[in-house]
Amino acid sequence: MEWIKMKNCDMHVHTIYSDGTLRPSEIIDIAISNKIYAIAITDHDTTEGVINALNLIPDKKLNIIPGIELSAILEGFDIHILGYWIDYKNVDLIKKLNDIKAVRIERIEKMVKNLYDIASIKIDIEEVMKEGNYYTLGRPHIARVLIRHGYANDISDAFDKYLNKDSPIYVEKYRLSPEEAVKMIVDAGGAPVLAHPGLIDNKSLIPEIIKAGIYGIEVYHPKHKTDDIYLAHVFAEKYNLIETGGSDFHSPEDDTIGKCTIPYYNMIKLKERIKHRGFTSSIL
Repeated sequence: MEWIKMKNCDMHVHTIYSDGTLRPSEIIDIAISNKIYAIAITDHDTTEGVINALNLIPDKKLNIIPGIELSAILEGFDIHILGYWIDYKNVDLIKKLNDIKAVRIERIEKMVKNLYDIASIKIDIEEVMKEGNYYTLGRPHIARVLIRHGYANDISDAFDKYLNKDSPIYVEKYRLSPEEAVKMIVDAGGAPVLAHPGLIDNKSLIPEIIKAGIYGIEVYHPKHKTDDIYLAHVFAEKYNLIETGGSDFHSPEDDTIGKCTIPYYNMIKLKERIKHRGFTSSIL
């Protein structure tokens, strides 16, 4: 089993189909170049990146794990739930994701309108839609359009000036409960994992989130400090969770694929929990 432990997996990667900047083909090239054994495509609320990547993958050079990242909320705090080995063709899952997509578009339209009504900034909603490749839209897509037209210097500047949660321009987004997010993933044959617990503002909520049916916890993340990693270890041990990790890759300007990895052996253990549920997957 030692040889398996040497195979590194990056379990948190985003593409242009949500808020990433690279196409699946470009991500695959980087992962292969960085000698990564497997990556999980975990776009927000969509499986389009997974489908595209699986159609492109060169034989045996890189393993693609079909994944997703769902936004949830608990007591007003943002919670993200990752799902691995989901059945990306599941009809119920696709319907729910399409419903979420429609709500996301409506939210972005309202924010674009608020930019004009409140800040006298006029940008074209079609340009924002194009920035998001007409898939999963979010604030980063508005930010990039603002930067292009000289209203902000970079993403952080755009958020600070216009798109932060305290701004009158901001529109609250639709979020699932942790239980709903977990159920969506489990019903689609996947393994639910708590994403970057170190970034949750109220850490006292973590046990409640875990009890929603979490199988694993993302211990290794670029923004996790030493204390965050230690706390995630503690939760993993206490609740018998599989430890995962990933780069949360969005753009080459920010990080690189493989900055945070875990051994493939951890993925075997996570996948075993799906098998015990009676689901099987031929992927990886």
